Amino acid sequence: VRLPGAQKRIAVVVNSARWMGVFDVASPALRARMLSMTKPGALSALTAVPSEHHGQILPLAFTTAMQLSLRLPLSLLLGLRTCSCGKALDAYGDHILSCIKFIEKKKPGHDLVEGVVASLARVAGHNVSHDARRPHRGYRAYSPNWCPDLTCLFGTKDHTHILIDITCPSVVSSAAVGVASVDPNALSVAHEANKRHTYGVVAPHVVLPFVLDDSGGLGKEAFKFLLECRDRAAGQLATQDFEKTNWSCRAFTTYYLQRLSLASVRGWGHFFMVVSSILRGAGGGRGAQ
Repeated sequence: VRLPGAQKRIAVVVNSARWMGVFDVASPALRARMLSMTKPGALSALTAVPSEHHGQILPLAFTTAMQLSLRLPLSLLLGLRTCSCGKALDAYGDHILSCIKFIEKKKPGHDLVEGVVASLARVAGHNVSHDARRPHRGYRAYSPNWCPDLTCLFGTKDHTHILIDITCPSVVSSAAVGVASVDPNALSVAHEANKRHTYGVVAPHVVLPFVLDDSGGLGKEAFKFLLECRDRAAGQLATQDFEKTNWSCRAFTTYYLQRLSLASVRGWGHFFMVVSSILRGAGGGRGAQ
């Protein structure tokens, strides 16, 4: 009561020391999860007030997302021992996140995130071309080798195009856990560099790699784009979006961080439900006790 400032400072030191103590003894995968939660938007879905505007989030999908974030065994994988590729399954889903047999099953989640990013760009006044869904190949005029998910036509200050390519990696996949367990931004930086290398020279246009990891954390380029959209929109949401706000997401930034996080939760929950059904149908539970 007498020294509230000192109380707060002591609490910060104690809690930080506890966090560091857990981090020191954690496995690389748990470290990757802990670091990913420090990024903008990570776990924003937890602050969301239940609403019909969020779309259908099944309780099992939400439970799966929380188990992933807390590094707990996944209920959906209970009793499963072998992947359809022949390798052993772990209880945390790490192998499934890395297995090439299930890459295409991640697309519905990717498309959910894509829809939110398109909405974000349009609210900011961008003229959005949804290239990934168009039958024609008009994008080849400015991106001859690769198809972006979205293009903000004449969206830069120089009135050139912004080519948005969305990627939703997992921080605990075999290819990512090594760097993600050391630096929270290393994975998104690597994906951003890889996307730019893939597209090559597209000048005078620019490539925007939009990275959203499976904890709901945004990469630096993605978060920078969100803030630029906020500034272009003067912090004002569209009328139809404003009606969906509540005490947990009143501002432009918190609203879209929450929407992106919820899309991630729905996508990864759907992914594991589909994969677990495939594995049970293929006899992936053989050998279970």
